[in-house]
Formats: sequence, structure tokens, C-alpha cells
Amino acid sequence: MRCGKIWKSWGMVNPAPVKPQTSPRPSTLAFEGREYPMLWEASGWRLRSKAKSHPADYRTGSTNLKLAQQRAKEWLKKRGDDPIISRKGGGTLEALAKLYNATPKKTKDKVGKNNVSRMRAICRLALGKELDAVTCRQVGPDLWLAFQKAAMERAGHKFDLVTRRRENIGINAAIRAAATLFLPALRRVYSAAGLDVNQDAGQWTPLPVPYVAPAPLDDAELQKQWEALAKTDTRLWLVIGLARFGGMRREEMNAARGSWVEEKNGVVSVYLCDRPEENWWTKTGKPYRAQIIHPDLAGHLRVARENPDALIVPDPPSGDGRDKWFERIPQQWLHARGLAAPKPLHRLRGLYADHILKLTEDAVAARLAGVRAAQENLGHTTSATTEKHYLSTP
Repeated sequence: MRCGKIWKSWGMVNPAPVKPQTSPRPSTLAFEGREYPMLWEASGWRLRSKAKSHPADYRTGSTNLKLAQQRAKEWLKKRGDDPIISRKGGGTLEALAKLYNATPKKTKDKVGKNNVSRMRAICRLALGKELDAVTCRQVGPDLWLAFQKAAMERAGHKFDLVTRRRENIGINAAIRAAATLFLPALRRVYSAAGLDVNQDAGQWTPLPVPYVAPAPLDDAELQKQWEALAKTDTRLWLVIGLARFGGMRREEMNAARGSWVEEKNGVVSVYLCDRPEENWWTKTGKPYRAQIIHPDLAGHLRVARENPDALIVPDPPSGDGRDKWFERIPQQWLHARGLAAPKPLHRLRGLYADHILKLTEDAVAARLAGVRAAQENLGHTTSATTEKHYLSTP
């Protein structure tokens, strides 16, 4: 029996076959003499063009073609009025700089603005143009090389890649700062915005620089003046002490709490954490502790350990921001006492490392002398016999 007769026998009407739904055909939008493809998606019409001369990607959010085209035209007009989306020559560096400043990144805002300023200075010296007159495609190894030549000529030297000159330090620093605008992660952001950046935009060859020895420092005099701080400025005394006798970084001292302090067998240590964005953990995932090698500082931290949630370094006086105080005041105090390093607090970490090395060498030398004395008094021909069978494990 056919299906039609079955439907009639049941007193029902044979339903019409369901036609499969088809997506509308792609359309186009004419704007300023160019044709932009209009593609259909489940959510509605989408304006999308992969052409390098006029890229576009905009979801209209409308299933009505006429309304979608109207929204797309408004979006294109608004984008054309915005200098950040200038498409001529792949986009200008002024547009890239604005997008760089607006993109969330690990670099602080102040450092990011400095990087843009370095890029601006490089374009002025190498090309004689401002950022709005330089396209993204012009940035590459040739631009950095042109800047190096122009900078060396301005310093009165003939360009070469062999001679180690002091001026090379500043030239390399300028390029290093400007080249951070073209990190691989940021290039993806630029590409999504329609800016055409070369793959080799951040590649450059550093000029050779001379070795500059650290400025001499009277560590004994520095420690003497630091000890005098305990009576006048406990906050500054703590910060200088934690860097010199604990090897802590500025960011760590700013965030350190009593729970970071540990005491074991009479030895006071402080956890070292270098990842503020990961809840102050370490890059290896393992805990690190730095031994406090000054008794007065160790005693102060024993007291701070009683308040696990309290900051070790108290807040500065009202009116001074905590971050700003950490960034300026300790550095000013160290510079005034002859520590002419770009990052004086970090230089104190080096002194702490030297101090730890000396303590370790002294401890090893003392043990070797003790083993030698025990060997001679026991009449052994070798120290191995004394250590293996007679001395207890240290």
C-alpha cells in the first residue's frame, strides 16, 4: 500500500515535503569605489575582506541584507574617520602606536610610552619623518640599520659593526626599546586591526659595546650609614636592608608580608617570589628562600613573622603612593651615597650574592682546616680515612 492511501485510511492529510533551508547567496557592498564581500553566517550578515589594500571584518548582527549593508556602511565610514585604522600602505606607525598603548600587556604604561617615544625619535633621525608619515611596512632591519648609521654619523664616527664605542650603548638601547612594539604577540593584534606589519620588523643586529665595569663602592661605609637609618627612618632601613642582606627585589619588598618569613634552626629566611601576576609564585614553580645575613634585620623579621597578613614594609606617609615611594626614595638615598648604578637596589642584590659566596667559602675553608687538624692528630696518611670513618656527617 502506498503512503498516500495509508494517510487517507487514517483520516489524515499527507503533509507536504519539507524543503531544506538554504543560506542566502553572498552579496557585496560598494563603498568608496571598492567592493566589499557580504557573507552569510548563522548570526546574520558579515562584512569581510582579506584584501591588503582594504581589509575589513565586521559582524552586522542583522539577518536583513539591506539593514546589514546600512550598518556596514556606517562602520566603514566611522573607521575611515578614525586615524588608528588608516589603511594606506598597510597602516601608519601613528596608528600602530595608538593601538600598542591601548593593548593590555605586561609592560607598564610609563615604559610603553617611552618605547613609542624611542620609535618616534628613530623615524625622525633615520627617515626625517613623523610616525603618521611612516607606514608599518617600512619597519624592518633596513630601518634599524639606517638609524644606526645616522646616529653614529651624528656622534662623529664612521659607521662600522666592529668598533666598540660607548655611543653604541645608547643606540642599542633605543632600538631595543622601539623594537618591543613589534613583538610576535603584538603583531597578531595589529593584524586583527588591519595593520600590515612585516614578519622581520623586530629583527636587528646590535652594535658591539665596550665592557663598563661597575662603579667602585665602599660597602663598609654603606653598611655604616644604613645602620644609622634604623634610628631615623625604619621604612627605608628595612628596604635597603632587605636588598643588601636578603637579596630581595623591589617588587617583592613592596608586597612582602609576615607569612613570607620563615625561621628554622635559628636561621631567618624570606621567600623569594618573582611572579606578581601569578599570585607571587616563582617561574619554576618551586619555593626559594633567601637567608637574612644581618642579625638586626633578622630580629626585626622575627617580630614581623608574628603578623602573617601584615606588610613587612609599612606604608609611606599619607600623600605618597606606595609604588611611587618604592620607585624613587630608596634609589635617591643610594645615589646620594655614591651608588651610581641605573638600578641601585638591584646592585645591592649583587653585593648580597658576593657576601653569600664569601660566607660559603669561609665555611668550606674552616671545615677543610678542621679535617686536616683531625687527620694529623689521629695519625692518618689521608684525610679520606678521617672523614669516612671518624668524623660525623656535618
